[in-house]
Amino acid sequence: MKLETVLAATDFSEPAGDAVERAALVAAARGARRLEILHVVNRGTLQGMRKLLQASPAEAEKQLVEEAEVAVRHLAESVAKKHGIAVTGSVEVGSVASAIVSHAESIDASLIVLGVRGANLLREILLGTTAEKVMRRSTRPLLVVKVRPDMPYQNALVPVDFSAHSRNAFDVCREVVGSHGRMTILHAYEIPFESKLQYAGLDDETIFKYRTESKKEAEAAVKNFVADAGAIGRDTPHLVVHGYPPKVIREKELEIGADLIAVGKHGESKMEDLLVGSVSEHVVERSDCDVLIAGRAHARTAG
Repeated sequence: MKLETVLAATDFSEPAGDAVERAALVAAARGARRLEILHVVNRGTLQGMRKLLQASPAEAEKQLVEEAEVAVRHLAESVAKKHGIAVTGSVEVGSVASAIVSHAESIDASLIVLGVRGANLLREILLGTTAEKVMRRSTRPLLVVKVRPDMPYQNALVPVDFSAHSRNAFDVCREVVGSHGRMTILHAYEIPFESKLQYAGLDDETIFKYRTESKKEAEAAVKNFVADAGAIGRDTPHLVVHGYPPKVIREKELEIGADLIAVGKHGESKMEDLLVGSVSEHVVERSDCDVLIAGRAHARTAG
């Protein structure tokens, strides 16, 4: 993967401003061909504005779109001047999450960047955030910005389970972070049926042996992952920790002072996501730092 076009969505709120700034930092550092800033005029907003403006539906939409186009153009010019990169702006009308996903497809975006909260906080709490909706619907890498940026990423945490999704997350993170940032690989392991073994009356010593053996297997798997990913020779520490993955991820985020967590996207269907649960969504909700969701992993060909 190479970053060619970065898409940053904005509703002109403060969190969206942080997302645009982070998108510009990434685009500039990684030599992206362009950054595009998208504003979506929400159809729900249109309905309310029609009454306030006492205008026909067509007139209200025209006025809102024109005002948004001016605001996006000024923002694009400001970002381009500050970062010395090519920036374009665009405005669409529709459902916000659907429009972002559709626009990302139309411009073949390498990365979508969003703020974690938008201007309508109450609506997002009730109906789910735009970031969560885009994450579920898009197959493209998504960067959720939670912290005001002031420099390129320095310390990324990459939780892995050795699946194709994990490898994809590592590859996308490496492209976003570049050579200047450190990437720490984390594998959280649990002993299969450990709780049942305890209920069955196995003594602590026997369970400890199972844990020790599981840890050895996990450490060997991490070393193979690092070698296969071509991470040998760069600053790529790796951690193997026993425990529930979401809890371990949160603990290690705080312990190493991560400014980015990169996770793969599991669940090839909505039903699978409902049955298995999503570590990605848990990390987006609970972490303090930015989160990179790598998108769907594609089958690798032997080469």
